[in-house]
Amino acid sequence: MNHFFQKAKPVFIEGAAEPYNQFAGFRSDVWVEAPGVLKIAVTARSFYRLYVDGKMAAHGPARTAHGYVRVDELEIPVEKAGVVRLAAEVAAYDTPDHVSNDITLEPGLFWCEVQCAGKVLAATGAKAESPWLCRQLTHRRSRAEMLSHCREVIEVYDLGPDTLSWVTEDLNTYQPCRVLDEQPLLLPRGSRLPAMETLPVLNLVELGGIAAGEEKRGPDMADHLNETLHTHWYGQLTERVVKQARRDENVPFQGKLECMGEGWRIEPGKQPACYLQFDLGNNYVGFLGFDLEVEKACVFDIFHQEGLEDEGRITQTNNMVRYCLEPGRYRLLTFEPYVLRHLKLVFRTQGTVCLNSAALVTYWYPDSRRGSFLCSDGDVNRIYDASRRTLLMNTLDIFMDCAERERGGWLCDSLWTARAAWQMLGDVSVEKAFLQNFMLTDPAKYGHAFFPEVFPSHHDSYEEMAGITTWSFWLILEFCEYYRRTGDRELLEQSLPRVEAFIRGTRDFIGESGLLENMPAIFLDWSQSNQADHTQPICLPANALYAYMLYEIGKLYGREEWVKWGEAIRGVLRSMGAVTFITEEKLYPDTAYLENGALKTKEYITEAALYTDIWSELFDRNSEPGMIQAVVNTMGPAPKTLTSPSVGRANLFIGLCIRLDMLAKLGEYGRLLEELRAIFLPQLNRGPGTLYENVNTSGSLSHGFNAHVGVHLTRDILGLGEVHLQEKRVRVAPHPCGLQWAKGSEQTPCGPLAVSWNYSPDGRAFRLACTVPPGWSVELSLPQELRGWLWDGDSACRAMKTYAQSFELLLARPED
Repeated sequence: MNHFFQKAKPVFIEGAAEPYNQFAGFRSDVWVEAPGVLKIAVTARSFYRLYVDGKMAAHGPARTAHGYVRVDELEIPVEKAGVVRLAAEVAAYDTPDHVSNDITLEPGLFWCEVQCAGKVLAATGAKAESPWLCRQLTHRRSRAEMLSHCREVIEVYDLGPDTLSWVTEDLNTYQPCRVLDEQPLLLPRGSRLPAMETLPVLNLVELGGIAAGEEKRGPDMADHLNETLHTHWYGQLTERVVKQARRDENVPFQGKLECMGEGWRIEPGKQPACYLQFDLGNNYVGFLGFDLEVEKACVFDIFHQEGLEDEGRITQTNNMVRYCLEPGRYRLLTFEPYVLRHLKLVFRTQGTVCLNSAALVTYWYPDSRRGSFLCSDGDVNRIYDASRRTLLMNTLDIFMDCAERERGGWLCDSLWTARAAWQMLGDVSVEKAFLQNFMLTDPAKYGHAFFPEVFPSHHDSYEEMAGITTWSFWLILEFCEYYRRTGDRELLEQSLPRVEAFIRGTRDFIGESGLLENMPAIFLDWSQSNQADHTQPICLPANALYAYMLYEIGKLYGREEWVKWGEAIRGVLRSMGAVTFITEEKLYPDTAYLENGALKTKEYITEAALYTDIWSELFDRNSEPGMIQAVVNTMGPAPKTLTSPSVGRANLFIGLCIRLDMLAKLGEYGRLLEELRAIFLPQLNRGPGTLYENVNTSGSLSHGFNAHVGVHLTRDILGLGEVHLQEKRVRVAPHPCGLQWAKGSEQTPCGPLAVSWNYSPDGRAFRLACTVPPGWSVELSLPQELRGWLWDGDSACRAMKTYAQSFELLLARPED
């Protein structure tokens, strides 16, 4: 049902000049009779930017599934009566290859209605009210190189001083819109509007000249990958601005640079091209804005990067925006958000440039500060702060793996990010929208009714197989966790048909062994674990994850047949047991095969596979104590002793992430904290203040799944643990692990939960306080190091105790 628009209809421009990457401007003037609030309902495909009296007011919409659109509902204050000039810039992206990891690539659309005091003032496609008119925007080039292998084209503009005045121009330069026959289904945004704060860019760290060098030997890896995957598109390009920029050589600056307020006046020297490089101090995601004046024609290139190369430079590749400017003054703002700490501005001109100001407009999730952690160790606090920044950068309308290269809603990543959003922001709205998007996918359009690996997205190949198959298992596990967090029965019931279709589809891969066999596109870890020898024909950790998923989803829906099916698979897996192949310890192998109807195991073992087995609760200390001890002590980023070099090491995504949570499940909290320091402190000492995709700098330097580090510190070290919302109960289990004190909080719909604890200076007393909302109870579990201490001054404390309200207790070390 349409709850958003009374009169508006979806529209777009008529007769676009380009079949791909269409850019359109929409305008309407509305008369406001008195000061008040404009209520604007707006959506678009692929993206819109809304201007009110020439200033950006919003950027959206939230993304969703094919055949649907999410509607942003905005309130814009109007301080005086009169005409309000509204404009919307819409980008409808597509390429001949029809591949995207962050949008559905459906045809362009704009749908907007403006109300004030209950009266419709403007509505797209409506004739009675003030009309929305449109025009093609040709100043951004539709044909350009790709931002990444799975994103859209980079921004390249051709501008004169008046080009951008279209946002307030008279309506007589516009045409009527084409009303679309399509009627997408409407959904609410589902998440909070982003935080859009303007931050000045002031810290100049380097300046120099630019000389044209020879074409670089060997392909740039990012651009080469783009060209390889989009051969047809790249074959149509008449200009390659990325290739041009790669020829730049930094040379000494021979011109004149003057500081003027927050800006700079640049006079070119013998080398007319020059650059300024800035450091923002931390990683950000947002739009880049500039107020500048150029005396003569100028090619203005913007390069951005999270971290610097080994020699301290910014790589000039697809991380660029180009403005080709005629003489005049410009106020520029990029249409796409970018991830950066470091910014390089290149001016190619014979004339003077006045850069009056540079700024970044943030575009990330608002930080409600409803979750917190602080402890006595400054390095641990730095890790927590970095996990929080990582969370905010990769949370918006969906959980994204990274906020630029793919900007995609990847499964598996999302399970970890969702936990962090709940614990650190007290928010489940993004997770609900994220899960809803996946549950709205049509099972008939995805191979074997699996879920797409990343969504919203578009890949024609998904009809054959939906990408990484094991990612669908992680989605179902996250769905189970979401229900435990929220008790959202409505989404649970709405999703059942899609879940059933998927479970049926998985049976297509059950073989003679009773296990999943010959599953395509298995992902365990960015390491040796993903190689075919470790995943085919029967991948044991994938089956362990599958069995865990069946057990959990069966319990959630009360489907005993799914629970029994999961237990039966576990029984087959456990019957093989741990073996000795390449190590003295018995370890569980990665793969198996059938020979004469009997299961045989291959001699391949990797850390990530073992972590997945144990995390999926296939084994525990009781069933395989020797193997558990070996995995804990001889593997990971800081092993006590080294296992055989023939055991494949794990990378951070996703093997070490699973390991950290595995350690928590096993109660290895001291080792958990030690490994958090070992993995992430080197990243903070070198990087941009966020947490990496990999153990090195080869991937993105802000990857959403690592926000889960904040969960470990809050849940496992502070001890503010699992929340049972429906029973109004929380588990508190502190693990000091050598810290002197810690405190923190998280938010629930009923109010905040808070825990603090500290040792006395002499270490002979331990105080713990816990605050919960009225009607809540606390299940307290004390660590081994405190058991036997005197409880409230007399009796020796027990491992577990339940409190029916907030409390404070004091434990005293017994006299030796």
